[in-house]
Amino acid sequence: MKKLSGGNIHKTNSFSGELKSSDEGEVFWIEKGQLTDYTLANDFLEMYRVFVNENISEFYYIISWEKNGR
Repeated sequence: MKKLSGGNIHKTNSFSGELKSSDEGEVFWIEKGQLTDYTLANDFLEMYRVFVNENISEFYYIISWEKNGR
């Protein structure tokens, strides 16, 4: 399994120029059908669903601020 760490999701119908990697890692395009070929960040597929589904507008985590589980 290939590893894909963090990063941003970008969607385009066309692209010109050259992707440039940095000290943070390699930057590259993949086809959406290849996503399962990579080790993805936690919840990446859930966030991806928000990106590609026009009926979903947000993704968030519910964090409990209660101390000691109360």
